[in-house]
Amino acid sequence: MLVHTTATTAEVREPDVLTSLSVTTSAGIDLGAVLGDLGTVDEGGEHVWLSIEELRRRAASLVPEAERDDWSRGFDGMVGYASSKGWTSPEGSHLRAHITRAE
Repeated sequence: MLVHTTATTAEVREPDVLTSLSVTTSAGIDLGAVLGDLGTVDEGGEHVWLSIEELRRRAASLVPEAERDDWSRGFDGMVGYASSKGWTSPEGSHLRAHITRAE
């Protein structure tokens, strides 16, 4: 799954890819401001903490309704895997995602 950012938006893409999670952005974008309720940038600026609830909501809206139950189970599996690797916040509400910056 990918969160693609522009100067004004944060858009979830590739919701069916549940084996990776990253945020793409370009130089000069205020990532924290663009993410809004989707997430926050960590202190080091290398990762974003994405709200699991908001990510699920946005991604699920892109999945055909007939496929949502299977997709939801896959999403839960992704969250479980991330948790097992320590890639979730202590309270379990956010997932850590790498930031990929385009030049």
